[in-house]
Order: sequence, then structure tokens, then C-alpha cells
Amino acid sequence: MTSLPAPGASPSPGPAPRRRWLRAALLAAAAIFAIALPSTAYAGTGAGDPSATGCDRQQTSPHNQIYMYDPVNGAYMGTAYLVYSSGCDTEWLTVHYTSGYRPSPSIWLQNQSGTDLYAAYNTGGLAYTYQFGSMRYRTACGGVQMYRSNGSYVNWNYLGCY
Repeated sequence: MTSLPAPGASPSPGPAPRRRWLRAALLAAAAIFAIALPSTAYAGTGAGDPSATGCDRQQTSPHNQIYMYDPVNGAYMGTAYLVYSSGCDTEWLTVHYTSGYRPSPSIWLQNQSGTDLYAAYNTGGLAYTYQFGSMRYRTACGGVQMYRSNGSYVNWNYLGCY
């Protein structure tokens, strides 16, 4: 049973300090979330065109290279690979393809939906995707849909993750 304060006595501090502490904790959590949000959003939207940023010329290394063949006639369609630039800490997918075919490359962050990036450039036997930034400790996966020059679909070629 709770006793009432005597007439003229000041009320006890009660729950007011706890509410202030809770309010301060919620504000701190919101501030941390707001600071962390831009880097997360940046990761999903990409770091631009690897050629325009110069990252395609800064300490690059190809990974998960595949050779693509037309399942109908066995013709060589091209080569695709994931590219990591340690100079820029970025990753993208590159395709070198032969005449008669047209690639549609894509790259995405492993286990993160909604992060797909598509072709930044696609002409003259070369295609590549936009790049992801801050990739030193993260993994990207890629694949290429191949089409014939007339637009008919050929197949999907999965590169894996690096």
C-alpha cells in the first residue's frame, strides 16, 4: 500500500528520472541509427561506374571467371568475371562477349535483397555493371543473362560470389 505525501510536502521523484533516462537512451539510439544509415544506403545503391571513377585502373583482380557457351549450338558467347579493386575497395562484374550475342550482367550483395546493380556500359563486345563500394569485408555475387542479337533469350550464367 502506498502512502500519500503529507500536505505541503514535495512529491517524490518517482518515475520522472526513469522517463528521462529512457528518453535519453532512445535519442542516443536514434542518433546512432541516423549516423549508420548513410553507409548502409550507399552500399545498396553502388559506387558509380568503375571506368568513370578510375577504379578499373586501380589494382584490380578478376575472380570467378566463367566461359559462356550457347546451349543450342555450342558457340562461344563470351567470358564473365567479378572484378575487385583493392585501390578503390570496390567490386563489379565484367563481360567480354562475341558478336551475335548481348549480355545483361548483374551483381548483388550476398544475402541482401534489393541490392542488385545492372549494366553501366554495354557496347562493342564489353559490358560491365556499376560497382559496389566498401567491399573489403563484404561479398558480392554475380551473373549474366545472355541474349542473341535478335533479342531472344539464351541462358543464365551464375558466377558465384567473391
